[in-house]
This record gives sequence, structure tokens and C-alpha cells, in this order.
Amino acid sequence: MRADTETAGTPITVFRLGAEGTPDHPTWLESALAPGATLGLDPETVSLTALHEFEARLEPKRIAIRAVNGLIDATWTDRPPHRPPSSRTASTSPGNPRAKLERLRAHLTALGATTMLVTAPDQVAWLLNLRGADVQMSPVALAYCLVHQESTLLFVPDGTSSCSAPRPSTNDHDLHGSQGTSGQEHDRTSSSVIVFPAAP
Repeated sequence: MRADTETAGTPITVFRLGAEGTPDHPTWLESALAPGATLGLDPETVSLTALHEFEARLEPKRIAIRAVNGLIDATWTDRPPHRPPSSRTASTSPGNPRAKLERLRAHLTALGATTMLVTAPDQVAWLLNLRGADVQMSPVALAYCLVHQESTLLFVPDGTSSCSAPRPSTNDHDLHGSQGTSGQEHDRTSSSVIVFPAAP
């Protein structure tokens, strides 16, 4: 595998998660950290379920857990800039985003729900007919969206909200976006927001 080739001769050991004999994260940390150690976790990359599992496994060994800012972001200084997402026309992407959103909202209503958070990039790409170039050799954009009954909020990394997309033409999608409620950026999430009003 490429991981073996890329890490050959380095201090990095490759673990294949799910393979027989490969420990999961808590098991490995139990053996690698000494009592009294502190484990730093980036809250943006760890689910609440995973955090509770870490706590249950590590606290009996007196291993503390502390929230820290992502070290990769601080050390990866030559990281390529995020590229703005782009929209696809009906001829190159199946389905109309407005129709998809209307179907989704109908399902939410049937379930007695008002809002859905869509976090998988491929699902965001399908729902809004978006494509991106944030990740090399991948067509999805680094984005998530919050679908309300009245509007859809698309969250993209800071610096990409000034893009021309997602603003597909009315003929193709009948879906237009406006940047934020007043064009402001949301520092707390390091994201900018593009708002899609629901159909009247």
C-alpha cells in the first residue's frame, strides 16, 4: 500500500484500522500513555461518542483529556488555499436542487422534524449539485449544510464565500444563494455561510 511506501524509513508505524490484530484508538492509547499523562484532542475531529469512550477507558488509568486547537492547522503553513465550490447544471448533474430540497423537507415534516444537518461532503454535493477542488483528485467540496423549512445554510471554509457559486442560473436550477444574512463571516466555526431561501 502507498502508506507503507510513504512511511518507509520514518518513525511512523502504519495501523490498518479494522484489520485483525490492529488495536482501536483507546486500546493503543492505554498502552502508549503513562499514568498521569494528558491526551490532547481537537474537538472538531472527535465525536461526542468517541470522547465518552476515551474518557471511560483512560480516566481509570489517570490519563487526562484536554481540548486543544488542531496542531496540523498550526504547522501546515504551506497548505493550499481552499477553492470555492462550483455548481453543476441539470445536464451534468442529476436532479434539480430545489426539487431535492422540497422532497427532503417533506420527509422532515412527516417525521415531525424541522431541520436536518447534512455533514457528509458527498451528500452535500448531491443535494445542492455542488462540486469542489479542496481535496486533490476528489470532486467534493469541504462543506456542510443545514436544511431548514425556510432556508438552507451552506457552510464553506473562510475565504471561499466570495465565490460565484453556488449561484446557478434560474433556467438550470431555480436556486440562488446569498452570502450570509448580511455577508458576515462566522469566526466561531471558521466558516462563511451562503443562504438559499426556500421556494415561496
